[in-house]
Amino acid sequence: MTIKSLDGYRRHVSAPTVIAPPEPGLTSEQLLERARALTPVLRERQAATEAAGRIPDDTQADLVAAGLYRALQPRRFGGYELTLREFVAVMTEISRGCPSTGWSLTLTAGHPHLLSHWSEEAQAEIAGADGDVRVPGRFRPARRWRSTGWPSRPRAVQPHP
Repeated sequence: MTIKSLDGYRRHVSAPTVIAPPEPGLTSEQLLERARALTPVLRERQAATEAAGRIPDDTQADLVAAGLYRALQPRRFGGYELTLREFVAVMTEISRGCPSTGWSLTLTAGHPHLLSHWSEEAQAEIAGADGDVRVPGRFRPARRWRSTGWPSRPRAVQPHP
């Protein structure tokens, strides 16, 4: 079987995995509307989110119920497979309500794009039986870094001695 991964390449896989999303007919426009509907609620909770230093449980439940963590996840693994442009539009709406929630959701819900570069078998293992998966992460450099200069190499960094 040949599949098209999120990075646009066609790949051959031996054992297709199909997990139906909770709402198979859900469109990107509907996800965007759900994000817009959450904006006033997120604004109300913004101070509590900042004070807690994390997304509160009630907000987490709202994001899960809205299907937002599945936005970029491939349909064959229980997601809604939005394009990157659609994904950014949805995450921007969430960020209008609470930038911290938007940041955390974007990073976590965006990981299926990175996982699309992994083998189909690895993606199936991560998706599990129902596709309800969130892959948080953070960047922790092992050493100190410093800029190598501007404007010759604007984004290059080197280990700090």
